[in-house]
Amino acid sequence: MKIAVLAWGSLIPKPKCLKISGNWHFDGPKLPIEYARISCDGRLTLVIYENADDLQTLWAYSYFEDLDSAVENLRCRENTPSINRIGYVTENPIDFRSNVIPGIDKQIRTWAKDKNIDAVIWTDLPSNFEQERKIPLTE
Repeated sequence: MKIAVLAWGSLIPKPKCLKISGNWHFDGPKLPIEYARISCDGRLTLVIYENADDLQTLWAYSYFEDLDSAVENLRCRENTPSINRIGYVTENPIDFRSNVIPGIDKQIRTWAKDKNIDAVIWTDLPSNFEQERKIPLTE
């Protein structure tokens, strides 16, 4: 199975334990990405955010050829306690997880089909800016 890992932000220069095959490609799907999350160490980080402008993402092939292992590898890299914070799509339209923006799986699946990729995974963390900072996120 050919699995792509979508990337933006620190994942690109600092893959840490993320195992990819080859280099990052610069023609990933355009997704609504914004600095809208405060990380556990207080940094402002990029996440998929419904009201954001679409930005170019990068992608690379996962070292793993099975979806569960690829998801677990990205979960480990992102230091999130649950695999439910890792989004994914496969060729099967009912096989997906995307919690942050309903329907984004269709956009990513279309991109994957054009690239002849079997599955795509990404970090699916929600914005927490307003909860953490107690002020609205303004654009």
